[in-house]
Amino acid sequence: MATQGRAAQLNNLVAGSGVMSAHGNVAMAPNRALNGRVTVNLTSTVVGGAVGVPLVVGGTLESPDVTLSRNALLGAALGAVGEPRAGSSGKLGDRLGEGLKGLLGK
Repeated sequence: MATQGRAAQLNNLVAGSGVMSAHGNVAMAPNRALNGRVTVNLTSTVVGGAVGVPLVVGGTLESPDVTLSRNALLGAALGAVGEPRAGSSGKLGDRLGEGLKGLLGK
């Protein structure tokens, strides 16, 4: 962790919760705005193979916002187009959402 005044840079963050782990870097501006990237890794037992999901961290310290990166959104859209099994991407999304609740404490 590096600080400069009221700004902070958190590097090499690592967290884990059951079937998930995450690592990344997040910066907090003096106005408490967040900016960063985190990769969430799901174990093979959850999705049938190891999966890393890149996320973008934004919002504020009081109200953080975590979303898929643009590349992940594009990959998900392309995967859904080529996916022969109906509903499989939704199941993965549900599992990811539940895992993030545990990882982020919400």
